[in-house]
Amino acid sequence: MNIPHQPNESEIRLERFRRLMERQGVEIVVLVHPADIFYFAGIALFSTLIVPLEKEPILLVQLNHARGMQESWVKDVRPSFGISTVAQTLKELSPANVRVGTELDVMPVNNYRRFSQALPNIEFVDISPALLQVRMIKSPSEINLMKNIARVSALGFQQCQKVLRPGITEWELAKVIKDVEHYYHAERPLNLRAWDQVFEFGMIAAGDNSCEVSGYWLTATGRGVSKARPYGPSSRPMQEGELVIINKGVNIQGYHVDQARTFAVSEPTIEQQDQYEALKTIMEAAFKQVRPGAAAADIYTAARDKAADLGYEEYFMTRALYDFEYIGHGVGIEMDEPPLIGPRSKVILEPGMVLALEPKLIIPGRGGLDLEDTLVVTESGAEWITYGSKELYFK
Repeated sequence: MNIPHQPNESEIRLERFRRLMERQGVEIVVLVHPADIFYFAGIALFSTLIVPLEKEPILLVQLNHARGMQESWVKDVRPSFGISTVAQTLKELSPANVRVGTELDVMPVNNYRRFSQALPNIEFVDISPALLQVRMIKSPSEINLMKNIARVSALGFQQCQKVLRPGITEWELAKVIKDVEHYYHAERPLNLRAWDQVFEFGMIAAGDNSCEVSGYWLTATGRGVSKARPYGPSSRPMQEGELVIINKGVNIQGYHVDQARTFAVSEPTIEQQDQYEALKTIMEAAFKQVRPGAAAADIYTAARDKAADLGYEEYFMTRALYDFEYIGHGVGIEMDEPPLIGPRSKVILEPGMVLALEPKLIIPGRGGLDLEDTLVVTESGAEWITYGSKELYFK
């Protein structure tokens, strides 16, 4: 697999970003988050990326300046000694007071204070919404890379189907899948846009654990292996008659796909089969809404209404526990990107958006079911990126 880069990739990204900078009245942007630096510079070294509105970007590298010069898309790569170098570079670019955009959603408070002290006359504004808006639309090379990653995700599920049996623990099953993905150079951890969320694999939860919500995400998260990490796979052995949810991301060369399946540990009951068929029908209803010009909110509404028609509205998503309304999210350099697909979303779908749809049923005290795939919005509708069997049970 190759890092997504076509001859004009970086120029297209910068041009789209600069249009939003100009609309926000921002003359210079200072990027500090590794995912954002990777997006615009092509490598996530320990560095700061400065993007002026009308001049070439400058990559200030604190460690391994030589590698930055060799591998980054940015032509102007300089050594950096930290915030003092950033401040001096900003003064060189614009001696007058300007509005400077930066990622206030993820920048550490102490860094912000040090920037403010070094540049007391500069107004810092949050550029993250504009940045994430640019990243919502993926290029053909980004989409092709994610399709290749989907093949690795499918192989992980295939291996899971071979070893799933009563007595295997959630933790053991996670290792089986991770070993397959590791062979194909999947990277850990998964990238999330938050300071305190370490997402190393995903979720595996069987039986009662499949309706446990203990992590940072309003989804079935399992119980984890300790109180220090109370979510994810546990050491609990799986039992005859249980369902197991496997919800995992795969990260290769900085890009992700998100996928989930539900399997029966042994031959499922009629009730379990009916629930799973309902879940597939809900997914189909959501997918039919995905096309350019459609409202993201309509995807959620279609899925919720179908759940109600089938008699599962009470257990749709997390309604029985927290009543948080969503059915999916964007995917890309980070596992969970805009847009959030829920009833209050204002986003209108465009070609190139990559989304994960993840309908689920969570029935407290009885268990849960999950089904998730990643798709891309095309010029005429939508196309699944992830794939693989949706069978509930494999003899």
